[in-house]
Amino acid sequence: MSANLPEINVILSGSFKFKDKIDAARAEFEHYGASVLAPDPGWSASRDPHLQIKAGEPGSHPLPTEIDLSIRQIEDTFLVAISRADLFYLVNPDGYLGNSAAFEVGFALACRRPLYAAEPLSRFVNIPQNIRNQITILPPLETLEHFRARRLS
Repeated sequence: MSANLPEINVILSGSFKFKDKIDAARAEFEHYGASVLAPDPGWSASRDPHLQIKAGEPGSHPLPTEIDLSIRQIEDTFLVAISRADLFYLVNPDGYLGNSAAFEVGFALACRRPLYAAEPLSRFVNIPQNIRNQITILPPLETLEHFRARRLS
């Protein structure tokens, strides 16, 4: 990144069933000089909101920052990261948007973060058109360029 450009803080969202694609988007954003606030690389399979994620649990591969946290604590930490981010990027293969990511999109809107996505939302996703219209569909490099141009205007 050029020394005269301020760092852009990005938050990535999407279903963890596509965590490999989220991690690939993270690597791409970081390659182009952005700082990705969350999620960390890795994967966690635990989805019971009352369970705490423990290292070594069968079927669970917690992110290093999530070990011994409840799902509620993990989501609260993620929402704080959204509030600190400059932009919100949805990794949504085939336009998929699950419940958690939809909630995070709404929170990002409430925080007035610009919304970007890798792909248009599927027509089967129950999101109103006025919200769909606020999501710019671009790959990571073009997202950063668009955001910088928007920030300068």
